[in-house]
Amino acid sequence: MTVAATVREAARRFGDRSAVVAADGWSLSFDELDRRSDEVAAGLAADHGIGDEDPVALVLPSSPDYLVAYAALAKVGAVTAEVNPRYAPPERAAVLAVADPKLVISTTDLAVDALGGRDGRSAARSTAEQVDGEAAEGGSRTVVIVEPATGPADVLSTLAHPGAVPPPIDDTDPDRLVAVVFTSGTTGTPRGAVFANRELAAVTAADLGDRAEEWGGGGAMLASTELAHVGAMTSGPRGCASAPACTCWPAGEPPTCCGRLPSTT
Repeated sequence: MTVAATVREAARRFGDRSAVVAADGWSLSFDELDRRSDEVAAGLAADHGIGDEDPVALVLPSSPDYLVAYAALAKVGAVTAEVNPRYAPPERAAVLAVADPKLVISTTDLAVDALGGRDGRSAARSTAEQVDGEAAEGGSRTVVIVEPATGPADVLSTLAHPGAVPPPIDDTDPDRLVAVVFTSGTTGTPRGAVFANRELAAVTAADLGDRAEEWGGGGAMLASTELAHVGAMTSGPRGCASAPACTCWPAGEPPTCCGRLPSTT
């Protein structure tokens, strides 16, 4: 089952159960994840011309915004290029150069590399203040500045078309590209690995074995690594099938005590 189909089926099965919990405690339900990713997908298609296998870079912290953006891009057939926020600035710049995205979605603080040049940070702040989510040119890249949401209604609100759904696509081709995932960069410049539907299905089969087609029965998960990581990018979508609530750990804080997890019941 594809990323988009998994998100839709999880919404149908699990509805208002929590899909993801932000580091500061608010949550996004499976229904909200599906609906908001539809709205963002519609906005990306209509306002930015994003569609079939267009590469789009996510330069975002681990938060519900990231999951919504990944699902939205899958729903329009785009290819998500993850840019880990833990990369050093030269690494983020190198990854963006390799990915060569049609669009970059970034927060103000991380946009310095996306916008390029030594004046990137001031340009990003100016963009955020003046156009609040509209596109700005960063060198040869189009960059959209967003800020982390503080609740479900804020998730990528400047990209979303409320109540809209994206144009229908046929995303069932096993060779349809879905994501480009980069290595950690610990032994050199990060290198990208391309995942199509076929590879994501293979990861699911390897992870779940004969339970790959089952729904439900999972427990809550703690995202102690970045969502821009091979684990979340390849296994995360099918994790929806287990109906867990994935809690995002606060950036920069090591997960020292599981008792600090917000309640999801």
